[in-house]
Amino acid sequence: MTRYASASWILAIVCACSGAIGDAGGEGREPRPRPPSDPGIEDPSLPPPADPLARCDASEVGPPLLRRLTRGEIERTLRDVFPEATDWAGPRLGADPRERGFSNDASTLRVSAQAAREMQETAEELATLVTAPGRIGARWPCASSGGRACAEAVVDDLGPRLFRRALTTDERARYVGHLEGVAARSDFATGAKWALVALLQSPRFLYRHELGEGEGERRLRGHELATALAYGFGGTAPDAALLARAEAGELDMPEARVAEARRLLDTPGGRAVTLAFFREQLGFADVATKTKENLGPAFTDVRDRMVEETRRFLEEVLYTRRGGLDELLTAPFTVVDASLASFYGFPAPAGEWGVVERPAGRGVGLLAQGSLLAGFANVTASSPTKRGLLVYEALLCQHPTPPPPGVSTDISGAEGNTTRERIERVHTAHEVCASCHDHFDPIGFGFEHFDEAGRWRADEAGFAIEAHGSVPLTGDRFDGAEELAEVLAGSEHVGVCVSGVLTSYVFGGGGGQVCLGETSRARLLAGEPLLDVIAALAAEPHFTRRVGPR
Repeated sequence: MTRYASASWILAIVCACSGAIGDAGGEGREPRPRPPSDPGIEDPSLPPPADPLARCDASEVGPPLLRRLTRGEIERTLRDVFPEATDWAGPRLGADPRERGFSNDASTLRVSAQAAREMQETAEELATLVTAPGRIGARWPCASSGGRACAEAVVDDLGPRLFRRALTTDERARYVGHLEGVAARSDFATGAKWALVALLQSPRFLYRHELGEGEGERRLRGHELATALAYGFGGTAPDAALLARAEAGELDMPEARVAEARRLLDTPGGRAVTLAFFREQLGFADVATKTKENLGPAFTDVRDRMVEETRRFLEEVLYTRRGGLDELLTAPFTVVDASLASFYGFPAPAGEWGVVERPAGRGVGLLAQGSLLAGFANVTASSPTKRGLLVYEALLCQHPTPPPPGVSTDISGAEGNTTRERIERVHTAHEVCASCHDHFDPIGFGFEHFDEAGRWRADEAGFAIEAHGSVPLTGDRFDGAEELAEVLAGSEHVGVCVSGVLTSYVFGGGGGQVCLGETSRARLLAGEPLLDVIAALAAEPHFTRRVGPR
């Protein structure tokens, strides 16, 4: 069949701007896993990433941005707009790049030539389903007779929902004309299909506009504000009611925006947004691809359940108990099913899944989750290095340099009765190794009472375990995972780090501007519930204002 979509739509996507507008087996010391990214995405003209540890006396305002929707935002938006397409498999887009930590960073989340092709395939596939016989008439009854009035009805239905604002007169005329032109050479359903394909490939759909209006410091327009709230805290496009409130000025006051953000965080999309932050920051879902040589099926049978355990644990702490960072790190419980409880040696839950108290001395909080302990371990042994790096990067916001070329990361031949002894003989005894490992191995030693699968153990192959260690960056010392959790929960440095990365996540990197969330940071350091801390970002100046050239 002839493709009626003009090549100009594809070119528009590829050429669209993103980011800031204006000036432009072994014990290797490996960073937390990052998915592969598009080659060549880094551009020296891009602003440097914001430092999450930077602090200012007051919250700053960042530059205007165009933010491409993430794959998840595209899927949730389209499923909301087209609920009738129950047989749609989802976007054909590949994984979003994560060079700068999060997959929603505006500086790297661009439409490459490959992504443009994938988006065209996605648009054509979805449009074919929506305009199929028996389905198009259910949504637009006038489709059976067609005509200009029906073409206008289709565009008036789809355009504002996909562009997240009212179409301009010129835009409306162009899409209506496109539909009519194709229908004249074929039929109305085909015209509607290719009009939808064109809408879905427009930069007005693919990008969140945070440009604002005015001279000097600009304020986001109503539809931009509604879009920022809806995607930032709800994970999908704003509905008509939210757009209307924003356009009427009802969300101009900070307290109104915070209340709306808190409401959105409670929706299914908002919970997905919250979970995605922790999944990307911690990498807990990676355990689903791990194997443990000494356990075989016993581990593979529970690794997916470990991911679900962490998801349920986060929801229990954040949503059910409205916990803060302290509760997240020191909660004395987890959420398991019978299989996981048996695997860990915990009491069985009352139902299929349930909250159970951890036995005393067997860890607390987020860092005692099996998904993290097993995910950041080796195939046959624990890994103080990988576990220490997890804390070093995710909770202390430190970034180690890669090991020198040619350096072996295999410690299997090192002398020692325990993993710790072998680590110390290799990493501490050699000056080059110690210069880096001394920053994070001492943290990882606190987890040594947990084996490679995340189960507590009294000893290692009959030899006593030493789980004392330190956090070199802060000078704190501890003995065991529980004391480590208490140290981290009480650390201002950890609070500054977590608040900084939360701000970067919600603001899509903020165009590299630091200190966008100082008021929200103060609330986290004061021990407020984490969901309230996240929602408070809607009151920051950057949420409604932009500075710098457009």
